[in-house]
Amino acid sequence: MSILIKYITKWFLIAGIVGVAAGSASAFFLASLEWVTEARTTSPWLLWLLPAGGD
Repeated sequence: MSILIKYITKWFLIAGIVGVAAGSASAFFLASLEWVTEARTTSPWLLWLLPAGGD
């Protein structure tokens, strides 16, 4: 029984770490997407720079 508890605890910890990392990456992506959208809408001339960024 003790081995089962160790096994489950280990996987809960791993799942928690992966969940926090994935949630943080998602939150960072959404925040950066909002920032970029705000920059693009306030400065429409940035649209002309997109081909240069694709090289």
